[in-house]
This record gives sequence, structure tokens and C-alpha cells, in this order.
Amino acid sequence: MAAPIVPRPRFFHQLVAPVSKFIPKATRRLKSDWHYRKFFTREHVLSQVYFQVSDEASLRGLAQALNEDSRVKEAVESEGVDLSSLSRANSHRTYQIFEFLFERLFPISLACCGQDLGSLATLGPLRILDGTFMQCVASMVWASYQEKKNGVKGHLLLSAGDDLPERLVLTEGKGSERAVHH
Repeated sequence: MAAPIVPRPRFFHQLVAPVSKFIPKATRRLKSDWHYRKFFTREHVLSQVYFQVSDEASLRGLAQALNEDSRVKEAVESEGVDLSSLSRANSHRTYQIFEFLFERLFPISLACCGQDLGSLATLGPLRILDGTFMQCVASMVWASYQEKKNGVKGHLLLSAGDDLPERLVLTEGKGSERAVHH
């Protein structure tokens, strides 16, 4: 797999400027930093945007970049974060932060792009890919995941509006959605 693209900090700051403007309001309104002593909402959101634009392959890779690459640290305004904190934030910080940001940014995008954007319908069919880890019994040696744990990851591809998934792809337990998105 090719190394992820690392956007230059200045470019990244320009890219996230519209998002950055709304993060403080979202944080206050949703109390998304409540009970956090580190890895606050701003750093979390910026790291997730970085994750998408860098084509980073895994959460582990993102955590490594946030700890070891000075350009990534500067872009995301991070002093580094361990994998468990990153994983915990992804699991426990409310998804409403991203919903709040989308609701503020979409009208701005619409105003900027005018007829070119129109509505979400003009973007073509919306497809959703979700991966879920499933633990397997010890006798399923083909599903090796960790030394004492077997498991697979089921990746469901859904079309927005449909009740049933289009496709299910099973990968090793550490499989990434990025590997099965096509």
C-alpha cells in the first residue's frame, strides 16, 4: 500500500477554515469536551478531516502520523495522541458534532457552488459503507485476528433509501473499509 498523502499545513488550514469557524460553537452547544482532559473536539475534528484527505489507511496509521510527523501535528494542531484516546473519542464523542458542522457548511457550499451543486440528489446515488467487527469462535482458525481472539469484519454496502444492503464483504478482523470501497 502506498504511503498516505500528507497535505501541507498551510493548504490544510485553508481547507478546514470554514469548518474551524463552527467548531467552537458546536463544542459549546453539544458539550463535546465535557469529561475530556485531552484530545478535545477541535483536534478530533481536524484529525478526522486529515484522515479523509490524506487517504490514511487505518486509525493506527492516523495515530502514528499524529505522533511522529511534524507536518501532520502542525496541520491538525496536535501535540500527538495515542491510539486509545483516538479510538475512545471516535466511539464516545457525539456524532452530532459532525452533523452540526455539516448543517452549517452545506448552505455555504450551496451558495458558493450555486447551480453546480443544486441539491444532494445531483451528487448521484449516496452509498454508505460500514464495517463491523464480529468475534468468531476459537475453532475458526481462518479468522485469526489476535493471538487469543478470532474475528472477521463484515463490510456492508448500502444505497441510501434502500432497506437492504447491496453487498457484504468479509475481510480479516483488521480489514479497512478503504480496501473494499470499490
